[in-house]
Amino acid sequence: MIELSNHFTGTYAKNLLADWTVLTQLIRQQTAWVKDTINVKNEMGAISPLLTDQQMNDALNGPFQQFFKPHLQAYAAIAKIETALTISKEESFKESEHNIPNPLGIPDTFLAKMEFSTLKELHNKLVALTQEHHTAWESEIQNWTKSLLQELKKNNLTLSDLELQDFTINQPISELNDRFLNLKIAFPKLSKTDFDFAQYYTLKAMLAIHSALSRSQMPNTEAAIEKIVKTLHPTLKSIHKTEKVISQAQEKALKELTASVIV
Repeated sequence: MIELSNHFTGTYAKNLLADWTVLTQLIRQQTAWVKDTINVKNEMGAISPLLTDQQMNDALNGPFQQFFKPHLQAYAAIAKIETALTISKEESFKESEHNIPNPLGIPDTFLAKMEFSTLKELHNKLVALTQEHHTAWESEIQNWTKSLLQELKKNNLTLSDLELQDFTINQPISELNDRFLNLKIAFPKLSKTDFDFAQYYTLKAMLAIHSALSRSQMPNTEAAIEKIVKTLHPTLKSIHKTEKVISQAQEKALKELTASVIV
């Protein structure tokens, strides 16, 4: 069983995140279960503007956590200064009998030099950077998927159209965990580090191999699956290195963007 942490996200944080539609939509996209995606197409119902606990946990536990976490931190840094600036400058807050000096611990000298227009510009740049960064990840994901499928083909493992679709489609970590449990497939020994795409593709490959072997009426034992997975290790190691480079470069860009609002 995959160890899934519970990331508590309060209502205030969810409301704050709901205002950032770009990232909210990306989280919905990356955390949607396949069956739920099908149900949404068949059911025309209103979608809550707030993300669920399940969606937040999948976003922060899954392979895209290395994308979501730093972008959420950058957004939080800007939002914190914006909130403090609002409290310090809005007359309604100044007139309150519960007026609190240095809101959120931000020095008055810092807030005196900050303008809402500056924060708006930073937010717009963050939106553009977020979209650019996500596109970069999606591009690599396509390359990784193609490379792994080629490696599986070298092992004379021909996937059916359904298996190809299943391997290619995005699935959140909770759904992968659920599938392993339902199919009673032994979980591999994954690294204790944060769940990344190398680990994600290990699980996806195991599901594809298990299905293909079963369909071909070949032994789909733990040993048989592991034998094929081992041939993917060079590609998986390459994926791990590449995603680390991407993650570090994007974190650097975000830190440079938000440097002016870090107190």
